[in-house]
Amino acid sequence: MGRVEVAPHSRGNLQVTGSQRGRVHIAMGARRVSLPIAFAGVALLSVGACRFAGAVEIGTLEKGGLHGIGFSPKPGTMFIVQATGMWGGYQDYRPRFLPTNLPTLMQPATVGKAVRETWSLASPYGDHWSARWTARLKIATEGDYAFYYSSDDGARMWVDDKRIVNDWIPRSGLTSEAKIHLAAGDHAVRCEFFEEGGQAQAHLEWAGPDVSRQVVPVSVVSADGKPGWKSEYFLNQELRGDPTVSHDEKIDFNWGDGGPDVFQAGPPTIALEWARVTDDLVLGRVRPPSAAFAGLIIHAWPTPSMGFVMVGGQAVAFDRSIDGGTVPRFRLRVLSPEAAWAMGGPSDPPSVWLPGTQPLLFLAGSGRLPDLDATTATARLERALRMAQ
Repeated sequence: MGRVEVAPHSRGNLQVTGSQRGRVHIAMGARRVSLPIAFAGVALLSVGACRFAGAVEIGTLEKGGLHGIGFSPKPGTMFIVQATGMWGGYQDYRPRFLPTNLPTLMQPATVGKAVRETWSLASPYGDHWSARWTARLKIATEGDYAFYYSSDDGARMWVDDKRIVNDWIPRSGLTSEAKIHLAAGDHAVRCEFFEEGGQAQAHLEWAGPDVSRQVVPVSVVSADGKPGWKSEYFLNQELRGDPTVSHDEKIDFNWGDGGPDVFQAGPPTIALEWARVTDDLVLGRVRPPSAAFAGLIIHAWPTPSMGFVMVGGQAVAFDRSIDGGTVPRFRLRVLSPEAAWAMGGPSDPPSVWLPGTQPLLFLAGSGRLPDLDATTATARLERALRMAQ
């Protein structure tokens, strides 16, 4: 990772608070988010055999799903603008290593009046999520009890604020055993779980005086005034943020490659929309759902010879191999008022981020960018998209 430069930004209730170890830190009110600079690992396109005039649409790559807007101001240089996103703790990883026969897989086509591309983040309800179950456990007979917590992946458990299981690691179907002496009466119990990848399951059993080993039954636990467990499910592995709250009778699950039903609404869909203004100018917008973060990544080829700087609120790229970095070759300006920029080093693509509660509006081109405000640009883009339908 090259040297990271973050342009200090504060507009409304969003602030870029700094950068460290290849991540940009964004604060929006009380909410703080740390995002990777070169987010989602979008591939750099080595397309020396291809030549593009003006703005072109980069066709879909087989097995790659790579899409974007390309600009080629002169032979030998190329810039690609792509949308990227993150939902909860799950990132959309676009392919970094592309096939060597990339030029033959690409299907370049001139951009028409308007183009709309929609794509979904890979589903996080199969991987990268976590859960917390809480309940009051009723003990009828004082004595020594054993708990058996089987999980794939991590597991933690507390009884009356005493942690008795602490296997917060990726593992496959292993069982943690803990013994504790319990007096008759009610006891607070909390179980936590995270799923990293692959198969997912969680089972809580117990044994004690006059109780043979079995799944802890619904008859001895209660939460919120009804039998069973209060369940909180998170779309990340760290139990962060606002959970989806539900109720489960038992902790006895085998989700296979999937996840709990509360996530089955599916992954959010992000739309990248753009319209050609001139041959070398595109007006575009990224529409994320409210639960996601979305942004842009700019890629240049050949990367080692490209430099990016921030000039007057826009990213400007220079081709050092041709002119020593004195002539701008590509410009991108974000029109959304609360956008936050993050810049990578010469070998890293710069990215621009915006919380997903708003669309990200931008101008991109190889020439001078016109002075369009967000209201005018939005109206022009929406008119072009309606005409294209």
